Amino acid sequence: MKFNRRFYDDHINLRQMSKRKLLITIFIGLTSAVVIYSFSYIIREVSRVISFSYDLYPNILNETDRNFYNLFFAGLSLILGNSIALSFIFNRPQKLMSRKSFKRKRIVNEQIFLGFNFAHWFAKLGFMFGAFAICCVEYPIWSDSRYIIAGILIIALYLESWKTLNKVLKRRKWKFMLIHAIVLCLLSLGLSRINLTNYKAIDQMALEANPVVDLPRSFYHTKVSRGRYPEVNFKVIKNNHDEILIKNEDGETIEMHEIPSEIARKSLWFREELLDYLEIRLSVDKTIKLNYVKQIEANLYASGYYKVGYVVYNENPYTRNYNQQGFRNFITNHVLQFRPGDASSYPPIPEPFPNNRSFKDSLNVHVGNKIVIDGLIVPQQMLIRKFKNYISKETVVNYIISEETTYQEYITALSAQFRAAHDLREKEQTVFDEFKSSEAYVEEQKELRIKYPINTIDTYKRNNL
Repeated sequence: MKFNRRFYDDHINLRQMSKRKLLITIFIGLTSAVVIYSFSYIIREVSRVISFSYDLYPNILNETDRNFYNLFFAGLSLILGNSIALSFIFNRPQKLMSRKSFKRKRIVNEQIFLGFNFAHWFAKLGFMFGAFAICCVEYPIWSDSRYIIAGILIIALYLESWKTLNKVLKRRKWKFMLIHAIVLCLLSLGLSRINLTNYKAIDQMALEANPVVDLPRSFYHTKVSRGRYPEVNFKVIKNNHDEILIKNEDGETIEMHEIPSEIARKSLWFREELLDYLEIRLSVDKTIKLNYVKQIEANLYASGYYKVGYVVYNENPYTRNYNQQGFRNFITNHVLQFRPGDASSYPPIPEPFPNNRSFKDSLNVHVGNKIVIDGLIVPQQMLIRKFKNYISKETVVNYIISEETTYQEYITALSAQFRAAHDLREKEQTVFDEFKSSEAYVEEQKELRIKYPINTIDTYKRNNL
């Protein structure tokens, strides 16, 4: 015991700390917390802005998510700032012959370990998930359990900072911990209210350049390859005044008659031998009247473009922001009936596309709020089964469209026909090839497409007729 009293002193009396040192400690802790919070906030915003160039849609955080992330960063920042402040209190130079205090050293070492090791681990994990989230994959599981994960992480980190400190406070530790926790919670709420950037202006700029389209749901889709073949994308949306706007890939608003020139301008960047595979891809708001979309197709047909891709909603939350889904359709000369009466801005009507196909039978499908096939209302869940009875090379499906038909209603009916044909082909398929490139696979698919084709025409039924 005499040896311990002579060379060691584990007794710590916080009452002996001067008011000046207490104020400096509080200032250091709060300043450190603000700096760490600011760094985390800026890193998040920079990563979000970088993702604007990769995602199909801008990464816009709603107010609930933003407040949650701000509060999470504020809580972590204050705990780390608290560790820095505790290190400042207990870390003091030792004289050669002074009595040692292992308790002080343990407290300082714990705070240093807590701060630097946690920051290192969290930064590596954060940058890894952030890099993948920018360009590769979503993490919807985080949306479901984030409150539990964040709460457990903050509580564990907070309790870790009190391991040896509890031995200093002894009987009064629960009182100090309660008061300290309440103060940290209040400071976290206050700090989380600080937004260091004008995020609303950033979000508005992102949405103007790359607006979010309320895409239609579809029974059928394929994964659209981005960059494999030439493509030109257009977005057809409604603004706040319910006006229809057409956006090009640069986020600029163009008129309908400017679409062909826009395609020609983009085609200059494509390799000449790939221009035959050029696809015009339309992302259209599902509530827009189909008549307007068909006018775009009529403009395309008059300009010599006969293939269009309909982009539909991706139901998979893991890939929604990175992979387009849709299906391709051929534009026939029947679309010219949708040209407006004053079509002076349109190119002249071209020669009819050579088509010697004749059909023995037709299936009339009235597309509207209810889908009527041969005089019978068919529920959506029965559409695919109904179409399977009429998929043949002798039958053409005639979609009768009114002025009130919406884009979603048309995609619902058309995609059901595509799904029916796909299921029939798949049922008789015998050759399977992962890369879809073998001669036997290509030949069989060609035969199946001939046996179960997708034959469609459109008929525009004006209300005054």
